[in-house]
Amino acid sequence: ARLATVTVPAAINALWDEGSPISGWQARQFRNLYDAIACNDILSMQVASLSYGGWDTHDNQRTEIEPRLNGLFANNGALKAVYDSLPNDARQNTVFVLNGEFGRQLRDNGGNGTDHGEGNIMLLIGDSVTGGVYGDMFPQSEIPKMAQANTDTEGLTGFEHVYASVCDWVSPG
Repeated sequence: ARLATVTVPAAINALWDEGSPISGWQARQFRNLYDAIACNDILSMQVASLSYGGWDTHDNQRTEIEPRLNGLFANNGALKAVYDSLPNDARQNTVFVLNGEFGRQLRDNGGNGTDHGEGNIMLLIGDSVTGGVYGDMFPQSEIPKMAQANTDTEGLTGFEHVYASVCDWVSPG
């Protein structure tokens, strides 16, 4: 009944249009997220998790990864659509955390892709996020490894403290 009172923004509806950068089941996840945030007055949702696969590329990485990034962040991207559609009060109380379970190796594997590695990135998006790069984006000590095949970056910055900070922001203490 509450959802019947929620107006669905055009950008959210457009996620199902032909030419949308995401698939139907992915569009449903982002629509569900939008609906849950829009109805947070009765749901009191504090944490949600979505899956957006397709990042495990071992070849032709550029042609595989760029569409995934567009699917999230381009003008018709799903995450941008949700974020831009949120009312100001919801935007003040929402933080998106994006990261994967593994990183990629530094050097091309010969098939225009990279293999599993240790180094990774994490993105936090939200009005309440203090922006910037935390940790070393690309430490100078990694440069000599570019000449070696099958080499990992060394994980120098832990991600646990980032999750801890977000958890503390959601529910202090």
